[in-house]
Amino acid sequence: MKLNYLILVAALIFYTTTAAQVNAGQIDDFENGTIQNWTDGGSAVPPENMPTGGPAGTNDNYLRDVSLGGNGAGSKMVMFNEQQWAGNYINEGIVAIKFDARAITNNLNLRVAFDGAGGRICTTNAVTVLAGGNWAQVVIPISTTDFTLVAGGSSISQTLADV
Repeated sequence: MKLNYLILVAALIFYTTTAAQVNAGQIDDFENGTIQNWTDGGSAVPPENMPTGGPAGTNDNYLRDVSLGGNGAGSKMVMFNEQQWAGNYINEGIVAIKFDARAITNNLNLRVAFDGAGGRICTTNAVTVLAGGNWAQVVIPISTTDFTLVAGGSSISQTLADV
């Protein structure tokens, strides 16, 4: 069984110029004790808010998700948020997503994927977080050249403009 811990303290970088649901500089820090609308698609072990042990240590909340390996729901480390992370990433000037992650037993190859007006897209290059229990700061670029079209996607820029 794979046991991976992941914090999705996603701090989007650069500045905001217009109002949208997603905002540059937006952070999910999990300090309110909830999972802040994150889901893993219905696995047997849903994400949970952990009250201590995040990257800042004692009393630093984080989001924990366990992937089980094999096939089916919960087998892979896949997380979704269709609420506060929807919007126009291009108008907001968002060019990267930054967060802290920790992998306990298996390395994690992390990517960002979006579904929007131009179909599904996924970052071409993964960022690897090595197993071993240490928190790592991850930055994943999300400019149009950083993505690959997947599952019938037709336009990276249309998707980024309407996630």
